[in-house]
Amino acid sequence: MKQSNPFVYVLFIVLLLGMSLTACRGTAGTPDTQATVDAAVAATANADQSVQATIAAAVEATGAAQAAVLADGASETASATPVVISQTIAITTVQTTTVDTTATETQDYTALSEEELVALIEQTVAQAAAATTQSSTVTSEATADDTVTPEEAQTVEVYVNTAEASVDAATAALDAYYELYYALAVETQAEIEELNQSLAAISESVDDMSESLAEIDETLSAGLVLAEDTITNLEETAQAAGDQANQLQQQAQTWQADYQAQVETRVRSALDTLPTQLVDSPQAALQDTFAFLQSGQQALADRQLTPNEVATVAQLGANASAGLAAQDQAQLQALSSSIMTITEQFTRGNISQAGVSLDQLNGSLGSISQLDFSTRPVERPAIDRPEVDRPAADRPERSTKRP
Repeated sequence: MKQSNPFVYVLFIVLLLGMSLTACRGTAGTPDTQATVDAAVAATANADQSVQATIAAAVEATGAAQAAVLADGASETASATPVVISQTIAITTVQTTTVDTTATETQDYTALSEEELVALIEQTVAQAAAATTQSSTVTSEATADDTVTPEEAQTVEVYVNTAEASVDAATAALDAYYELYYALAVETQAEIEELNQSLAAISESVDDMSESLAEIDETLSAGLVLAEDTITNLEETAQAAGDQANQLQQQAQTWQADYQAQVETRVRSALDTLPTQLVDSPQAALQDTFAFLQSGQQALADRQLTPNEVATVAQLGANASAGLAAQDQAQLQALSSSIMTITEQFTRGNISQAGVSLDQLNGSLGSISQLDFSTRPVERPAIDRPEVDRPAADRPERSTKRP
């Protein structure tokens, strides 16, 4: 069992606090998608200065803590000499400022649209890649002279722990995408699988680094000399993690660009859907509208969307919108454009907003259906919807090893 080291925890906590403070710049509710994406781009451009400030503060705090503990023990151990890490390591990296890796367990991903969740994944993946690259670089520098001092081991451990937390955050966001939108993302499912596999590989490498560090810590604490194989294993694992991080970042950028093209194609296809029937009365138009409403409500019942559900909503929406627009009733015509808006919300994976819009449509229909159209009242038809197959994604098992 690895012994807890107070110096490592001080440095790790300061690093996480630095990341958490920048995360507080966002809002607590549903994020503004463009603002989220803009923040990620700006954070990437200004990464070095902010990251170095956080690292310097963490290293200074560790040195102060070590000095304080050693000073307290001076009366018992006269030969004790405070060890202060006075050198910060300059690393070129990418920093994300909107993701708090300590809050992944309480994140309500269902409140995010598909576009917002994709932006979150892009940011957390960038953070995971950056943290992993940092841990790889620091490890390589620590093992460059074929030995590792206790102070170097403590510093490397902090970077590895930070990488582990960042990878966990990215993994949680991607898992949410699998749950909510994977079935809908037909054109990019292969790219999503690649991202998942790369995250799993990095997670395993980071776990291996943690195990090597635990072995090193145990050996040094016992006053023994480190075996050459132990140092070599740590160095090789760190190098592999760095390579995997670079691959992950490239995969994320490719997926994000392809996702945008996929969504625009999906929206154009849905909004260009032609009606399959034309109605000649307000009652028939309202019946088509009720059919659209019920179809949308059923599609959102499980907080997931499939291509079949979106296609059904788009077709019933085209029928209802055309029927309402053809009526000589201003109130009915006004509903036509709102139906097309709801259809677009579905095709963009905006589950929460689509639900709000359907509730508003339901309220409007409740009032309009009471109007006198000189015929019988409008009835809400029952909808028979086809069974939907939800494909299960084959995802690799992630390492659960922890030191």
